[in-house]
Amino acid sequence: MEQVSKGVDYKFQEKEVEKDEDSSGDIDFDPGVGSWFNNAGPVFKVALIIIGIGVILSLLIWLVNNSGKSNLKNNQAVTILSDEEITEKTMILDFDQLIKQAEDEGKYAYSLRLFYQWIIRILAENGYIVWKKDKTNHQFLNELEDQDIKSDFRKITLIFEKYWYGEYPIDVNKYLEEKGKFNNLLRELNERQPG
Repeated sequence: MEQVSKGVDYKFQEKEVEKDEDSSGDIDFDPGVGSWFNNAGPVFKVALIIIGIGVILSLLIWLVNNSGKSNLKNNQAVTILSDEEITEKTMILDFDQLIKQAEDEGKYAYSLRLFYQWIIRILAENGYIVWKKDKTNHQFLNELEDQDIKSDFRKITLIFEKYWYGEYPIDVNKYLEEKGKFNNLLRELNERQPG
């Protein structure tokens, strides 16, 4: 190792910076952005300041108006429940309100999910099925003894599963068509006595 570094001088010397003979010792620097602003006329300066304040105020107003907008509709919080929460709270949820909120937000598959769970609750309340959160849709279907209700429930189960699990796109027109089928079964269940 000594042989490799032999004869290498590791001392550093500072070089003196040459000065122009005509400089007076002042440091010359480019004042940058400030120079054009300082050289601008007073009307231009006022206009730039007003524009800058306007941009900042516009940004603040936009931020205030748009903060939390995704969770609010007409000053009411739109609560999107998870699939698990819907299942666990089936017997206590206000489905009518949740469905209206989902429709207002254009969440049509979610709305059908809520309709489906509402029908399961009505079936349980009327004694057609025994509700348990761990049961599958097909287990509920197999419990039904009334063939008319079983047929209608089978149809809405297929509709629900198509849009919820199959993730098929659903527009407002298709939603209204499918919603009618869910409402018909709800109406039928509310009119009929279990038996």
